[in-house]
Amino acid sequence: MLGPERYLRHSSIEEPLLHLIKLRASQINGCAYCIDMHWKDLRSTGETEQRLYGLDAWEGSPYYSKRERAALAWTEALTKVREGHVPDELYEAVKEQFSEKELADLTFAVATINTGNRLGISARTTPGTYQPPATRSDPKISQPNRISLAITPYRPDCHQVIRLVSALSVRSRSELVAPAMRPQTKVPLLRRLWRFRLRGVFRGRRYFEGWFG
Repeated sequence: MLGPERYLRHSSIEEPLLHLIKLRASQINGCAYCIDMHWKDLRSTGETEQRLYGLDAWEGSPYYSKRERAALAWTEALTKVREGHVPDELYEAVKEQFSEKELADLTFAVATINTGNRLGISARTTPGTYQPPATRSDPKISQPNRISLAITPYRPDCHQVIRLVSALSVRSRSELVAPAMRPQTKVPLLRRLWRFRLRGVFRGRRYFEGWFG
C-alpha cells in the first residue's frame, strides 16, 4: 500500500478531495478506524465540521462543489460496484469535471481506500488512535525495523499493517508478526508495470496510461 499512497500524494487529485472520497468510502464500508483517520486528516487541512457532518447525505447538502459531487458519486458507484456496475451515464457526467488522467487517478484512489478499509476491518484496528502526520509523535510508525504485533483485544494499528503489508506473515487471527522490511527494488512498481506495457482498457480508452505521465 505504500507505493499507491506515495503515488496518490503527487497525483492530479487535490489532497482535500482525496481525503473526502476516502472518508465517504470508509463510511460506506463501515471502517471505524478509517473514518476517524480521514475525518482528522480533513480537519487538519482546514475542512469545516459542517461539510464533514453532511457528507453521509451529500446529495441533499448544498456544501459541495460540482467537482466534489462528481467525485463522490464516482466513489459510491465504484465502492458499491455490484449495484449498477458503474453506469455509462455516470461516467459521462464525471468526465465533465475530470480529465482522463484525473479520472484515472480518482479511480485508483477509490480502489486504494477500499483495499485499506478491508485491511483495517480485518485487522480490527482501534478507532481513535490515529493522529494526522503533522501531529503524529509515535516514532515506531516510521521505523522499518522488525516489529512484533500482539493484539489484545484488537489487531495491529492500521498504519503499521499498511506499511508492513508487503512483508507481513500471518500466524493466526490473534497475532501478526511483521518481518524486517524488504529492501526497495531498484525499479519502482509502476515503472515495472509500464515496462511490461500493462495498460488497461476502460470504456474504449487506455485507462491506466494516465498513471504514467
